[in-house]
Amino acid sequence: ITILYSLVIFKRLTTGAKWPHKKHISSLLIVLLCISAFAIVFPHVNSMISTPAFADAVAPLLNAKAVSFENSITFIINETEVTSTMRCIYQAPSRMRIEMPDGTITIMDTQSDKIALLSLLPSSNTAMMQEIDFPATEDFNPQTFYADYFDMRERIRRAAQDGTAEQLPDTVIEGRKVLVYQIREHHNGLNSETTLWIDKDTYRPVQTASVTTINSYTISDTQTNFEFEQELSPDLFSLDVPDGFTLETSPIDFASLMKKPDEESLIEMFRLWPRYADGTLPPE
Repeated sequence: ITILYSLVIFKRLTTGAKWPHKKHISSLLIVLLCISAFAIVFPHVNSMISTPAFADAVAPLLNAKAVSFENSITFIINETEVTSTMRCIYQAPSRMRIEMPDGTITIMDTQSDKIALLSLLPSSNTAMMQEIDFPATEDFNPQTFYADYFDMRERIRRAAQDGTAEQLPDTVIEGRKVLVYQIREHHNGLNSETTLWIDKDTYRPVQTASVTTINSYTISDTQTNFEFEQELSPDLFSLDVPDGFTLETSPIDFASLMKKPDEESLIEMFRLWPRYADGTLPPE
């Protein structure tokens, strides 16, 4: 319209035609200002209209049947910092396989009150089977105690249900436009902050990051390189001990972990610790 109006002015200058009435010029200027304002505001309005509700944005993650991802976890106690990296594979509704760089594999199934854990240590050809009596309660899902992915899903589910997620400005990660959400929780002295970067086209996560603190203890957890709905062999989640591995069974009653350990339990802990910590004892 601006170009057309310029052409009208040029024509009248070159042909000697009369100028339009002053009130017509004023009306046209108002129209042009409105169009200019709309052109400036429209991208922001369109962005707000096209932004999904948080529950819709996280639905692909919460409803996924199979997810794999890279996981980096940093534990900070006082000034001591330890970082672990792993590859995690989740199969709905309750199975998880965790692969460590040294070849150690942990497989868990948390479908029932008795959680099954199988750890395979190739360095010693040892398999440790744990069946843990860990009943769920209204306020606690036992899955979240053993896998950070389950814990993150619970935080996302609560935020979607309660509407407590905060939307941050959109950004770009590796050329992909992403939505950014943040979830903050405070409960019994435990503070957590979870940030989600979600692909704007597919609504699948590109990256997640969580920081959880309680007193002087901090856990920083980052998940990247997500892959969804792969065909997963049942063998990946088998709780059968492979040939060549020696089985050790260690049943654990979670209720007993809440009690103050006795002398015998402490001695047993120090006996087992070096076996699974490269021959070292726990720090003072």
